[in-house]
Amino acid sequence: MQTIGAATERIGTVATDLVRPDVWTLEAQGPWHPVLLAYARAIGVMTQLPDSDPRSLIYQAAVHGNATGDEFLDQCQHQSWYFLPWHRMYLYWFEDIVRGIVTGLDGVDEQTRTDWALPYWNYGGDESTRAIPPSFLAATLPDGSPNPLRVPRQLDVGDLLPATDADSVAALATDRFAGIGGFGGARTGRNHFAEDPDARPGTCEMTPHNTVHSTVGGLLGQFETAGLDPLFWLHHSNIDRLWEVWAVTLGNSNPSDPAWLTGQTFKFRDGSGNEQRQQPADVTSTLTQLHYRYEDISGPPATPGEDVPRAQRPTELIGASEGSVALSGAAESAQFDVSPPTRRAQGRVFLTVDDATASELPAMTYRVYLTVPDDDPATIDDFYVGTASFFGADRAGASLRLAFDVTDLYARLRRDERWNDRVSVTFVPNWIAAEGDSPAVAGEFSGRLDQQPGAVRLGRVGIVMD
Repeated sequence: MQTIGAATERIGTVATDLVRPDVWTLEAQGPWHPVLLAYARAIGVMTQLPDSDPRSLIYQAAVHGNATGDEFLDQCQHQSWYFLPWHRMYLYWFEDIVRGIVTGLDGVDEQTRTDWALPYWNYGGDESTRAIPPSFLAATLPDGSPNPLRVPRQLDVGDLLPATDADSVAALATDRFAGIGGFGGARTGRNHFAEDPDARPGTCEMTPHNTVHSTVGGLLGQFETAGLDPLFWLHHSNIDRLWEVWAVTLGNSNPSDPAWLTGQTFKFRDGSGNEQRQQPADVTSTLTQLHYRYEDISGPPATPGEDVPRAQRPTELIGASEGSVALSGAAESAQFDVSPPTRRAQGRVFLTVDDATASELPAMTYRVYLTVPDDDPATIDDFYVGTASFFGADRAGASLRLAFDVTDLYARLRRDERWNDRVSVTFVPNWIAAEGDSPAVAGEFSGRLDQQPGAVRLGRVGIVMD
């Protein structure tokens, strides 16, 4: 086994800011870029460490997943406004562990030792970026030894993430951080998954976070094992980058509420095994507080906005389904009546899905369409409102609550005098297609025969005025 170097002390002492690179920039320079080779070798070391060692991959995955052992495990925050800051902290200390290992590896060049930073997988570029990066598919390392970056996944050589799973445009379009339809998630207390009654994911957690987890599948598709896939850390590095795009490039505001800034303290182990404590207030700036930045944080234009206190955002349910909807790999619809709002709305309309559970977790996502009953979502993409993933819905006692902003569609239907007192919501499965193939439409099958559709049951599907 390779020896492990001392962890790098970074907070306030980094001479040069680290740059997290796009994995596709590295891959474009040829097979086995030194940064990716060092990462693969470090992961190999982490898999050999005892499970109880905080630097081991088993331990790091258990920090996220459902595990027992010590107070640092089973701590991740989901369906909560702590989702983004907690995962930023988690990545930061994982990166610290890997950097410490890289410094102790034989044969690593000095520049890689000094500059190594966690790459990100930007699957939102051209079509080719929706494939698994080649270094994570290669069977062996350059020396012929097994590649630690290749682990069981549903998405494999020649497969692409569906474009709707990789799309971040809708997530970045919202101008507020918290609340229904917010970028960062619902205002909650500490919420590992669904303990808080107000738990609801933000737009970024819904898509692309959950959708990528579900469709890549394998270890990444299961809440408890996701951190065992080395690709997990590049996926979350991209989610963290999207937070930078939302806040820095698009000029949106993180919460100023003390309940978010300092209301919760989270604990981690660094590369030396020492305890580290952080609050969201400590990680709002990657550059000035944590001394790293991303290779590229360009994004689409958006209108800057401010987070609005929850009490000023009342909502009104104007229609909802009465029964549940079962999803098992075919297109399914729910139709229900809607009424005019009884009070003046504040300008936003949401399609909501409550109490989604899974007895068998699907290895697929579903495109969601909102239409009036005489329209066909199989052929009218104008009625597409987003993509639903049910990542984590199979956990004991868990249920998901999703929200899709349909304000523009609602306004268009009203303008065209097509909105009426009954609507239809249709869920169409995303089957994995090879490069260049079109996604399946309602009533058709086109995709991988080994893709598991799972068994999901949706509770109430409704329309909410905000």
